Amino acid sequence: MNEILKVCVCDDNVALRKYVIRGISKHLENRHDLEFFSFSDGKELLESEEDFNIIILDIEMNEINGIEVKNKLMTSSAIIIFLTGHSEYIKEGFGVNVLGFVEKKN
Repeated sequence: MNEILKVCVCDDNVALRKYVIRGISKHLENRHDLEFFSFSDGKELLESEEDFNIIILDIEMNEINGIEVKNKLMTSSAIIIFLTGHSEYIKEGFGVNVLGFVEKKN
């Protein structure tokens, strides 16, 4: 039996979160062991008690931005993928668990 792959999408744009989840679900349609979690800001994500495998994270959000979230998750084993329209923050976003950056199209 496969362990459930827990994927977190954290972005302040609800339509974009749904789009990302639909895209991943479609791409991995043969996997029945996916569980998605959706958060509108970094504070909600950090308050969650879930142990995520993959975190897709916006950089610019209200209250706690994605860079701060990444820094607080340094002890986590989750893979982080930044989803951002702010390429000027990419250098600051690098870290141990950061796999990469995907640019948002406006």
